[in-house]
Amino acid sequence: NPRLLKALSIALENSGVSIFKHTEVQVITSSRGDRIEGLRTTRGRFVAGSVVVAAGAWSGTLLEGFSYKPEIIPVRGQMIVYRTPPGFVQHLLLKQDCYIIPRRDGHLLVGSTVEYVGFDKSTTEEARRTLEAGARQIIPGLANHRVVEQWAGLRPGAPQAIPFIGPHPDIKNLYLNSGHFRNGLAAGPASARLLADFVLGRTPILPPEPFAWDRGL
Repeated sequence: NPRLLKALSIALENSGVSIFKHTEVQVITSSRGDRIEGLRTTRGRFVAGSVVVAAGAWSGTLLEGFSYKPEIIPVRGQMIVYRTPPGFVQHLLLKQDCYIIPRRDGHLLVGSTVEYVGFDKSTTEEARRTLEAGARQIIPGLANHRVVEQWAGLRPGAPQAIPFIGPHPDIKNLYLNSGHFRNGLAAGPASARLLADFVLGRTPILPPEPFAWDRGL
């Protein structure tokens, strides 16, 4: 996924898209009650014809104060990485809640925890031990190899693990694409297509009702 994101960034820049890194969005501003004017950021003010909020676990925070605020919460996931000889594992392995993903260079990604601890991205020894134990149940030989990295990320959780994709019910040019939990990478292309259909006024690629902001209200 880091390589895919890098390739996507290069493709966008080659297509003339401006990317502003390390720029925090502070406030989504409105000129009238039913339209968004733009954004106020740490780099200044941006005026926009349409605004798409796709800020992962932070999407709900950006939309504080708006009607129909989506229920998106951070869910911490911790992972560890083993260093093994290339070819030591050649297939993705899964047992219960533990999975192992091999890389060509021999590194094995082991994941992952599901923790409701707010916006805390710290790692814990308890999670490390749990992941190591799960990995060794699948591959006992990992006892002879060492963990070289551990990290944590925040998934955007949503009710029933169904993302929010589409326009705000009342604000005509405000859109949301967030809440994918563990499936952001896998569902990314279809989610982007559905969101683009809304923004461009096209017929949605699939029924949009399950992904609506105000579903269940």
